[in-house]
Amino acid sequence: MKQLIYIRSWNGFFPSSLVKETNLANHYKKFYSLPEKKFKEERKWLNLKKSISNDLAKLVNPYKNILSVGCGRGYLEKFISQNLNNKNFIHGIDPYINLDSQLDSDSLKIEKKSVYDSELAKYDIAYLNTVDYCLKDAEYKRICKRIKELSLNGIIISQLMPPDLDYLFSLKYRVGTLIKSLPFTPYVFWGWQRTIDEHIEILRSAGYKRYTCGYHKDNMMWIHAI
Repeated sequence: MKQLIYIRSWNGFFPSSLVKETNLANHYKKFYSLPEKKFKEERKWLNLKKSISNDLAKLVNPYKNILSVGCGRGYLEKFISQNLNNKNFIHGIDPYINLDSQLDSDSLKIEKKSVYDSELAKYDIAYLNTVDYCLKDAEYKRICKRIKELSLNGIIISQLMPPDLDYLFSLKYRVGTLIKSLPFTPYVFWGWQRTIDEHIEILRSAGYKRYTCGYHKDNMMWIHAI
């Protein structure tokens, strides 16, 4: 997905007036409203989702009821469910995307809903995939604390791109670190870069105690925190 600009608040967390005034939040709506045919033509994007789904399927397979927060159109969830058996059920939620539930099945439900919705029940496990980069530290901590209330076995944060992934990510991290030190928060064109230690520190501040880390393809990483 080509990210035109970093959206300071996304996925329903602390929406700012500036985002509303400039309609930046519409970027994700427009992307996920593309015709089905257009999505299927995005081979590189789909292949990456399939690769990540293989890893996530292995991680969530032991758990029956699974929550995906910020699922977008639900393609990743569809791929994951294809690698699971009938005992698993994935509930994907996204507060911005109006979906036709075309992907819904006995093992998958995708709907427009905020993670802070009071109707959400308890889940055996929850995961975030490519959501962290859109969130400031305080927003990130807040969603992790909320998921801790909902999930019996913690949170999996996947497709993490640490700054040592390559030179460009390292440069982005250094610029982002400088921006965080400023007395105001300007927009950042690529989202927030964090080291794995910084991810773990935020999770620790949200109340998680134990951590397991692993690698996806191309040195991207995942964390399972309980």
